[in-house]
Amino acid sequence: MTDTVVPGPVVLRSGRLVGRAADLEALERLVDDGDARLVTLTGPVGVGKSRLAAEVELRTSQRGEAVVHVALGAVTDAGLAGDAVIGAACDGFEASTPAQALWRRGEGAPVLLVLDDADAVDGLGDLVLDLLE
Repeated sequence: MTDTVVPGPVVLRSGRLVGRAADLEALERLVDDGDARLVTLTGPVGVGKSRLAAEVELRTSQRGEAVVHVALGAVTDAGLAGDAVIGAACDGFEASTPAQALWRRGEGAPVLLVLDDADAVDGLGDLVLDLLE
């Protein structure tokens, strides 16, 4: 499998998304409506959560909306996760907090933030709550 790079910080694995049309539609509806400020994908390892999220990232990016993907696989601390959000969101500008980085990335408009492999990050809930305020 090869990586396909699309505009913005989205990397999508090539290949078809098989058997997930209903999940994809439901997830896109949640993201597009703007009513859901937090959506969590859960399930066993290998079920396709990251692939499903990547497809939504791609489609959102293709509409010209801001997307920030943060791979947290090696991160175990919420402070480091915050730094990872800043690093992923900042492209040609500086920010001192994750919220500031996301605001600047979206130029004041909403940003789709995907925190991939977030299950092992201690204290991540506090960071997410701060971002939602």
